[in-house]
Amino acid sequence: MNLNCPICQVKVSGFDPMLEHLIAEHNVSKRQAKFLTKKLVEWTQRMREKLEWYPEVPKPLGF
Repeated sequence: MNLNCPICQVKVSGFDPMLEHLIAEHNVSKRQAKFLTKKLVEWTQRMREKLEWYPEVPKPLGF
């Protein structure tokens, strides 16, 4: 699962790499990094579920 860092918008693939990125690059504590990464995963999964329920909206005609 690809996640975007909420601080610097870098794309990271997976839970553990995001956890390590937050700790190493942004000096976030381990506890805060775990919480934030968990929330990012939950949010990303919810957004994917919404996209499955709502198909792409047709583009408006450009007159």
